[in-house]
Amino acid sequence: MHSEHNHINQQEDIMSERFNRHQLPTRRTVLAGGLSMAGSGLLLGASASPAHAQGVIQMGSASLGSTGYVIIETLSAVINRFSDPPLRTSSMSTGGGAENMHLLGEGIIELGQTTSSDWAPALAGMPPYGRPIELNQMFSYMVWSPAPFVSADSDIQSLEDFAGRRFSAGSAGGSANALWTTIFETMGILDQIRFTHQGWRETYDAFQRGQIEGSVAILTVGQPSPLIQELEASTNIRLLPVPDELLDAAAELNPGVLKFRLTPDAWGTVPEEMSVPGYAGILGARKDVDAETGYNITRSIYDNYEFVQAQSNLTRYVEPEFATAYLMRRIPVNAGAAQYFKEIGVWRDELTIADH
Repeated sequence: MHSEHNHINQQEDIMSERFNRHQLPTRRTVLAGGLSMAGSGLLLGASASPAHAQGVIQMGSASLGSTGYVIIETLSAVINRFSDPPLRTSSMSTGGGAENMHLLGEGIIELGQTTSSDWAPALAGMPPYGRPIELNQMFSYMVWSPAPFVSADSDIQSLEDFAGRRFSAGSAGGSANALWTTIFETMGILDQIRFTHQGWRETYDAFQRGQIEGSVAILTVGQPSPLIQELEASTNIRLLPVPDELLDAAAELNPGVLKFRLTPDAWGTVPEEMSVPGYAGILGARKDVDAETGYNITRSIYDNYEFVQAQSNLTRYVEPEFATAYLMRRIPVNAGAAQYFKEIGVWRDELTIADH
């Protein structure tokens, strides 16, 4: 299970040199790129959220009904219930990891769902970010693998066939869209893809109506999310293979792109063992989330992880061993979270601890 974590370590040394060569885009370029903030009702440029001013820790999740939304909603409720001294948190729906990076960078939220593929572009200020965004990691809780699919009777047989076709990998601010942008860029066909951007339920509804010709299945550690199960109840889909060499090349562009192996045992739709791209779910925190608060948040979740797991099948990987397995070694971890993981014996010495 943890081979992807080793892959991140091997690729992180590339990060600084590879991304620092890019000229930072302007704010106008970022807004023109289509990263919509309308879903949260918030605008770029705000210095702090009203909730923060009232002592509420605001957490950014993902699109309504998605796995990320369910996970962050659950974590927020658990923090409210078990934190000592008591903390008040509130979870809000967003476009996903890329949008949460913006919201964290602008000081609008304190904590947010991110994925391993979000961090390198954000740290370097690459599109869709207008400037470098520096955050701390808290813990990891999931591996997603957005596997490409088409209708069972589609004439699309390979990823190259998506050129000129209508395709959606979720919302513009989501991590799956950012990852597939990287893959199509690696292939050299990015400008030929006819992207549409919307939430996952809207995406799969559009696929059923024939309004888009390809999408990606959001899988949690190789198993289909509830929305994919719902889609398959009425629609026959076919997965497309992703060559290992393409995934290796995409990881050169973004070290957070993982290689995940799907098997028929985990999901019957998989015809045979195959590679797909993946990314780890990581709770990101603003640097001004202090060590005491970080320790309180982490302890409230992992002292009660069995309770967390009982709330949803989607939170089954909220457990101590998984919490540090996919953290990236060159990106600081909140000092309070690090202290807690040292106390329970799951800290990795290769990780970096934030200095404040």
